[in-house]
Amino acid sequence: MTTKVMIVAGEASGDLHGSHLAKKLIELEPEVKLFGMGGTLMKEAGVRLLFNPTGISALGFVEVLKNVQVLRRVLMRLGEVMSRQKPDVLVVIDFPGFNMRLAEMAHRLGIPVVYYIGPSVWAWGRGRAKKVAKNVSCVCSIFPFEAAEYQAAGARVCYVGHPLLDSVKQNLSREEYLTNIGLEPERPFFALLPGSREQEIKQLLPLMLKASRLIKLEIPEAQFGIPVAHTLSRRMIESYVHAVDGVQPLVMMEGTTIDMLGAADAAIIAGGTATLEAAILGTPMVMVAKLAPSTYRIFKMLVKIKLYALPNIVAGHKVVEELIQHEATPEAMAAEIVDLWRHPERRQRIKEQLAEVVKRLGQNGASTRTAQAVLAVGRGEDPGRYSLDYQAKRSGD
Repeated sequence: MTTKVMIVAGEASGDLHGSHLAKKLIELEPEVKLFGMGGTLMKEAGVRLLFNPTGISALGFVEVLKNVQVLRRVLMRLGEVMSRQKPDVLVVIDFPGFNMRLAEMAHRLGIPVVYYIGPSVWAWGRGRAKKVAKNVSCVCSIFPFEAAEYQAAGARVCYVGHPLLDSVKQNLSREEYLTNIGLEPERPFFALLPGSREQEIKQLLPLMLKASRLIKLEIPEAQFGIPVAHTLSRRMIESYVHAVDGVQPLVMMEGTTIDMLGAADAAIIAGGTATLEAAILGTPMVMVAKLAPSTYRIFKMLVKIKLYALPNIVAGHKVVEELIQHEATPEAMAAEIVDLWRHPERRQRIKEQLAEVVKRLGQNGASTRTAQAVLAVGRGEDPGRYSLDYQAKRSGD
């Protein structure tokens, strides 16, 4: 009997993980029927898309209100599809504000739900984990301490490890990559990663470019690169770059984030998945985050965490510098990069600590284990046999 799997992702990172999951589902069951919501990567992987939301997904509580009516209509449409198509299993990936509501709708329809890369309960607290447990048949967790939190909240958990361990592979050496993009390998090279959402670009890229200009004053031989996310317009990135003088040579490259990060001596990175990509590659970094003031006030009231960068959260202590909100100034970013460059022993110490972070991310094969769990849930079988062992009850244990 052919399994019908509905997959729903709402952002660039979810589209990436959804595409890897789709490929593994097809490998395990070639006749599987895949449909849902995602981006171009999921479409290329074989998912029949009902809607592509990656252009409207926003960062923050206030910002997302601009699209709330669109998101509500999409939610209702997906609910109608579920009611009509009756998938054997719904897979929701990240995007919690939207996907938790969709999971609740599926639960009411009697459709089992797998949450892959669920809400960050270590930040939001066990109350959110209990809401997930109420409506979700299985949480495919990517962190061991997160798996323990979900289990304590009553959810069925399959700890699959982090999918980035499979996807983050450096294809070219530093020398090969920099030569290919027209830069000089013998000179210092720094990467700027302002994020994959338009809102992040507006908030962070001008600051990063100003920081780069300050870095050039201290390290005149410095070179810079910006990887352009597939969800963004290159023309938009260029408009910001052309507005700032004094940061050349600077290259913008599409589709080479991993090779660029791997070639970088250090990086300035917007908080999120890219910080873990850098950790896996062993690239020293400074993590920056800046929200609209009203959004940040709400965030501080609701989210109870002391560490913000994912490598720091996984380690349980500060490994890389964090510059949050008013601290995320061009001067502070530049000072951190210059310090990293001038103190190679510090860079080496951070590389060693990042290697320990990677060890905490589990084992390769997260997409395969998730696909196995999804098919098991769709067939009414126990997905638990595909889980890795997890012992850490919280980060740093």
